[in-house]
This record gives sequence, structure tokens and C-alpha cells, in this order.
Amino acid sequence: MADQPDRASIEALHREAGVTERRGQSFLQRLGRFDQSFFIRMIVGFLLLTLAVAAAEVGLRYAAVLWEFHRVERDRPELASRDLAEDIRSIMLNEGGPVASRIVYPILERNFRRAGLRIAVEPSEDTRTAIERIYGFTPEGIPPDWPEGTFNQATLEVRADQACLACHADSQVGDALGTVTVRDYLDGRLDDWRDELPLTATVNLAKAGIHTVILFLLLRVLMAPLLSLRSAVARLSKGTSGLNIRAEVASADEFGELAHDLNSFLDRITELMAELRRTTHRTVTLNTRLTHLTRDTREQLERVETGLNEALPSDEAEWRARGPEGARLTRVLRELHELRHHVQGIESLEERLDDAADDGQRLLDRLLQDPDHQRSFEP
Repeated sequence: MADQPDRASIEALHREAGVTERRGQSFLQRLGRFDQSFFIRMIVGFLLLTLAVAAAEVGLRYAAVLWEFHRVERDRPELASRDLAEDIRSIMLNEGGPVASRIVYPILERNFRRAGLRIAVEPSEDTRTAIERIYGFTPEGIPPDWPEGTFNQATLEVRADQACLACHADSQVGDALGTVTVRDYLDGRLDDWRDELPLTATVNLAKAGIHTVILFLLLRVLMAPLLSLRSAVARLSKGTSGLNIRAEVASADEFGELAHDLNSFLDRITELMAELRRTTHRTVTLNTRLTHLTRDTREQLERVETGLNEALPSDEAEWRARGPEGARLTRVLRELHELRHHVQGIESLEERLDDAADDGQRLLDRLLQDPDHQRSFEP
């Protein structure tokens, strides 16, 4: 009868170990390698964040272009129109200036366009009449050729001074000889932004890649203690090596402190398990002694009961003739019989206690991975 609880307990322990091992394998398979879970998620997250910052930088650059156009450089066309008016005045003051202007105006237009500006030079009616009379041709200036789009504009009149009256005989000082118009188009700024965009994107992608590689190498170094700690915890979760596993303390940072704390915890658990095993062993020893004492007591009771049965008369009439003494002997025999049944109950409990102590000892040996003690308790 004592072997059956032992076999059942052993089978239960084996089933429990199998379930624990399967759970550990399932957990490890789901977790995968460290560089395929948390590590990769961190790298991918950092890369995506870097790309998001690069995209935000491009967007901020676009917003800066709009801000500069609408706020900072609103006066640019006005300053350019003043410079253009001065250039035209200088051309016209030279001898043959109206003739030379037909060559110089395209150059001016090209130079301003390279600067992102569009210009128009429109002579007044008095200027056309004076040049037709003196030089024999009609001045066209720079006709306005305005594209569609958002722009800032400045218009400035070129007025006559004393030196201009030599050609403009019909004009007076201060009269308008023509107008210059300068437009600064937003599309030109955006075209520059688009031209810079491929280079900016390439540089940002290169920076993101380099920073990601640096982060990868840095994490591989810094996370090595955590990898070792995870390996130790994974082996503990399998339950195949007992409590003899210890994590390597490879650094003095938080990971090293965590590994040290885990080792201290396992040491404490191991000490408690060893103390529990010693207590269990003492319990088994005491129970064995109690079993021997109970067996001796039962044997003595059987001998006393047998002796009393032999000493008492078998004749009922003689038994009654003894009176009170016979009644007391009968009561003593009955109490001895009941005491023998109690002793048998104690022996049955002792057997169950032995079985429970053996099962507990085997479980402790499995946790402590002590093969010598484990072999000593094999059924």
C-alpha cells in the first residue's frame, strides 16, 4: 500500500515537470532571440523616429521658405526696383544709351531672373516720342511677361533730372520717364526648395542609417549583461537545472545589480530549501522512531491483552461470582482493545506521513538537483 502513493507522486512530479518544460519552450519560441524581439523593435523604432525627424526637418524648411517670402523678404522687390532704376539711369546718361539699352536690357533681365526676380521696364509716352525723334526707333523697354503664381511686387517711377532734359526736351525735372516693376515669385523659392530636396533627403537617410548602425553596435555591447540574465531566467523557467543556475554579473550598472539580486534571491531560496530538506529529514527520522515505539507499544498491548485473557476464567458463572472485580477486569480488557485500535490508527497515519515526507524529499532534491539524495530516496 505504501508503494502506490510513491508511484502516484512520482508520476505527478513528472507530469508537472513536463508541463513546465513545455511552457518554457513555448515562451522561448514566442520570445525568440533577443535581437529578434526587443532589440529589433528598438532599432526599428529609432530608425522610424529618425526618418520622422528628417521629414519634419523638410517640412520645417518648407515652412521657413514661406515665412521668409511672406514676412522677412517682403521688401526685396522694392530694393531691387531701386537698383534697377539706378542701372537704367546710368545707361541712359551715357552717350548712345537708348541704343545700347536694347543690348543691355536682356542682360539685366537675365541677371534678375537668375536672382529669382522678374522685371519689366515700361517707358513713358514722352520717352517714346523723344527717342523716336532723336534716334529713329520706338523703345520697347522690357515688356511685362508675368507668369501665374503668388508674388511680391514693387513698382518705381524713373523721374527726369537736369541731365535727362538734353534728350527729353518736352519733359521737365521730376516728370516720369518710365516705370520699373520687380516681382518676386514664390514659385522660384519653391523650385529652389525642390532642387535641394533630393540632396537633403539623401543626407538625412545617410545620417539615419549611420546613427542606426551606431545604436545597434552600442546596444549589442550594453545589452550583453541583459542577454546573459535572460538566458539564466530562461533556463530557470525550464525547470531542468533546479536552482543551481546563477546569472553572470558582467557589469556594475542596473543590469549587473539585477543579476546580483537574482543570484542573492536564488542563494536564499537554496538555503531555505536545504534547511527544509534537513527539517524533512529530521521529521522522517523522528517518525521512524515513533513508528518503532508504536510497534513496541502495540506488541506490549497484545501481550498484556493475551495474558489477561488467559488469566481470566472462561466460565461465565465464575466470572459473575467475582462481582465488582470481574466488572473492572472486563472494562480494562475493553479499554485495552480500544487502545490497540488507536495504536493501529497511529501506525496508519505514520505510514501516510512517511509517504508525504518521501514525496517532499524527492521534490526538494529535484529543486536542489542533488543526485545523491535523490538516489537515496528512490522507491
